[in-house]
Amino acid sequence: MIEHMILPLLAFQNWALLALRLVVAAILWVHGWPKLRNLSANAESFNNMGFRPGWFWGSYAAFFETIGALLFLLGFGTQIAGLLLSAEMFVIICWKKINGQKLLGDYELDLLLFVSGLILATMGGGQFAFLF
Repeated sequence: MIEHMILPLLAFQNWALLALRLVVAAILWVHGWPKLRNLSANAESFNNMGFRPGWFWGSYAAFFETIGALLFLLGFGTQIAGLLLSAEMFVIICWKKINGQKLLGDYELDLLLFVSGLILATMGGGQFAFLF
């Protein structure tokens, strides 16, 4: 398989993983921190979307997105965080599809985060990560 690759680009693999981790961390932070700051409103929002009990699922999303952002930023537990990110995004994508939302304008970011989580889960955080 490696014979079909542009070999000089492999030298930048760790930089690419770092960039991916940093971008995913930024996206998770801007979505998770507001949820964490107002857990009661977040729980009500999750209840209204049909994720019951809202306090549980809303708190899970708030904590994972905020703490997950820090984990991706540091490259600590990247593979586990990647799996959790993919699982969360899979549920979101399915929920949006069931509710008639379209790819363009509705869940393309969720799909990109789903795949990013898979990449980080399978490749790890790279040499600039602290632990797997």
